[in-house]
Amino acid sequence: MRALIPALFAAALAPAAYAAPTMQPGLWEITTEVTVPGHPGPIPPMRVEQCFTAEQLAKTEHPLPQMQGCTLDDSRRDGDITRWRMHCDNKQGRMSAQGEIRYGPNSYSGGASFTQTVDGKPMTLTHRYQAKRVGVCPKP
Repeated sequence: MRALIPALFAAALAPAAYAAPTMQPGLWEITTEVTVPGHPGPIPPMRVEQCFTAEQLAKTEHPLPQMQGCTLDDSRRDGDITRWRMHCDNKQGRMSAQGEIRYGPNSYSGGASFTQTVDGKPMTLTHRYQAKRVGVCPKP
């Protein structure tokens, strides 16, 4: 199970990279809270900053960086809500995920569940996302 946790944490950043055209370009602070069944104690929230350029947001409603072994199976946008499903093949096997995020020009929030079989038993992690636009992207 310990080998699985880092892979699932890496997957936690995947939905944070989804964006809808209503988002404003700029630097975004993304906070992900993860709940792991059976984990001793709370897991501290993960905070990352990600730059979304106007070009990224214009190309697709999902500017998702390529993640090794992961495939987006379905995504649907209904107004300001995007619902998605994906799967990832990793050393521990296949992980499936589904979630939804409500986007706004300067913030988004949502959640997802990631399920993988570990030692013959399904294990589901729950993620909650909060993001806000915090400024302009830094110059390269």
